[in-house]
Amino acid sequence: MLSAFTFGTPFQSSEALEKIPADAQVVVGITHVTTGDDSSRNEIFWDHTMRVVDSLPAHKGYLGHKIRKQLFGNEAWTMTVWKDEKALQNFISGEKHSDAIQNGLDAVVKARFVRLMISKSDVPMSWDDAEKMMDEKGRDLYGRYSPQKSE
Repeated sequence: MLSAFTFGTPFQSSEALEKIPADAQVVVGITHVTTGDDSSRNEIFWDHTMRVVDSLPAHKGYLGHKIRKQLFGNEAWTMTVWKDEKALQNFISGEKHSDAIQNGLDAVVKARFVRLMISKSDVPMSWDDAEKMMDEKGRDLYGRYSPQKSE
């Protein structure tokens, strides 16, 4: 769980979100990442993360996002909202996201992910609800493996 000292972006929605009926189901992808203490690796991670965030509106089926980060820590969360599973999967397998994983993974000590179907009327989810869903349904992306090597 994140400490009380976090900051984040407000929810950024696309025009497409407004056109979806309130009772329609949308897909939410939530990622929780903990980076290590290597500042040069973390800088690379954040550079690639911001490239991915900046690219979001260009993806077909993108509906919105928000991010948050510990102020004095190494934990961060992303929440993205998509029209359907296919849109989220296309984003995950897309060039920017794949490049970010390839180049930023060395900074990551732990990562978890959860994919949810929720009513559009519940968008955006609160971070409290996102943490609860992560605890209940999230999966560890790397098992016991930690990409960052101890030095």
